[in-house]
Amino acid sequence: MRLPNGYGSVTKLSGKRRRPFVARISVLKSNGVNYQKPIGYFETSAAAMDALAEYRRNPTPFSDKKDITLDVLHQEWKKRKYRGLSPSTIDNYEASWKRFEHLEVYKVANIRTAQLQAIIDWDEENGLSVSSMQKDKFLAVALWDYALENDIVEKNYAKFIILPKKQKAEKECFNDLELKYIEEAAANGIPYADTLLILCYTGFRINEFLALTPFNATVKNGAVISLCGGIKTEAGKNRIIPIHRKIASYINAWLAKGGDYIFCNESGGHISDKTYREKYYYPVFE
Repeated sequence: MRLPNGYGSVTKLSGKRRRPFVARISVLKSNGVNYQKPIGYFETSAAAMDALAEYRRNPTPFSDKKDITLDVLHQEWKKRKYRGLSPSTIDNYEASWKRFEHLEVYKVANIRTAQLQAIIDWDEENGLSVSSMQKDKFLAVALWDYALENDIVEKNYAKFIILPKKQKAEKECFNDLELKYIEEAAANGIPYADTLLILCYTGFRINEFLALTPFNATVKNGAVISLCGGIKTEAGKNRIIPIHRKIASYINAWLAKGGDYIFCNESGGHISDKTYREKYYYPVFE
């Protein structure tokens, strides 16, 4: 599409570039000669055209862009970003922005990673979820990407923000009533209830439990006395688990099947974690 005279131009630069499209405006030099001055570099032609249109609506002199504050940058970015977004997504952006507002009077070019990192550190100290901190970083990265596109900054300092590691949720344990139910279910011959009881008394993870073969069992006088297994961590590898009297008969019964794995399918083969959970583990409680 041909643009009006004096409007500006969008062209694609040669070579392999992350942002190959450049938007340029027409600037009149003191000697009366026009030349094309870049206002930003973009990943797509459409983004470059948007920037050019935004410049025509708000023709801030290019040299003044270096003095833009975070508040002004945020307002410009919102005009482009919020188009077509759902209300819930916009609410998430606005909630994150509230934690940036104390920086709004500062020039974007003068803000560094330490100031942005302080926002995440404050989030953590005040008990915000990791999800909220991720949204804060996402907003900062998006704002600095916009600043980078418009040559306001030379580096996206927001990308250096360090998020805290997600804390692993504590594994739920069976309570006393549930354990009693499992014991009774195993004693009454409910299929695979015995395997749940074995998991409880050995502490194996399901994938470790399903990987056990007859070679992992120590048998004395015809009865199993321990199992050796574990694959998750260095400390947990090949650990020896003494067998509690409440589960010994069940393990002996599984060993008597003669399968390639102690806890095996009908043909003696391996049971996958997914199959075990869906077909054997959860049905015990139904």
